[in-house]
Amino acid sequence: MYPGTVNGINEYSINIARKRIQNLFRNGLKLVEMVRSKSEINTLILALLGDLITGYIHEELLEENELSPTQACVEVLDLLTAGIDFLLKNAKLQQIIIPCCCGNHGRTTIKPRVSTYSQNSFEWLVYKFLEKQYKDRNEHRVTVIPPDGYFTHILVYDKLIRFHHGDGIKYQGGVGGVEIPLNKAIAQWNTARTAYLDVMGHWHSRKCSRNFAINGSVIGYNPYSIKIKAGFEPPCQSFFLIHPEWGKTVEAPILLDS
Repeated sequence: MYPGTVNGINEYSINIARKRIQNLFRNGLKLVEMVRSKSEINTLILALLGDLITGYIHEELLEENELSPTQACVEVLDLLTAGIDFLLKNAKLQQIIIPCCCGNHGRTTIKPRVSTYSQNSFEWLVYKFLEKQYKDRNEHRVTVIPPDGYFTHILVYDKLIRFHHGDGIKYQGGVGGVEIPLNKAIAQWNTARTAYLDVMGHWHSRKCSRNFAINGSVIGYNPYSIKIKAGFEPPCQSFFLIHPEWGKTVEAPILLDS
């Protein structure tokens, strides 16, 4: 992404991506250590929420993508492995649980699929390789959960967490923001299986509420952010705690450019 496409307030490249992902794991660990002064933390949930790879889903991406989708698969796998290994070495964790979701940008097809949403995704392939890698190492502290469909569910204490990319929400830039269609969607999804919390990405803006958490973006502010009228925020990811009694408590950004 060239700075001129967003009025010079951000840029993105492979080298920038590598640095930001390194900062994600290092700064995330700093937050874990900070809250450990008051809480016992033995388990980390590392949610991979999709759009880690951009396929050739639009003609312009053949020219714009710095890596092909297959090259990007190798790059993403290497970056994730390095980050997870960093946590295994330094974070004093008994368990790292990795729920995975596929994004709309990582698909192998021009048009999105419904029943084979995950299977037609470059990201699904990366997740399967990541799962195999830690199984082959007999690394029992790492549990990778590749997606079968749009949702990935895990139970945290007695609370069901529903992970998904976020593109299942239809929002056309209305005055009320994404929260209105999101809350309507959550109410409908809960008629089938009630979740304590929905966790997603897609929207390039970090937001947290009682019943949902929207992750920030490694890319940060980009032309898509302008299109959906997202407010500016620096590249970041989301960090929060789940307390066995009180549920979602501490919430903070993981800043990626520092």
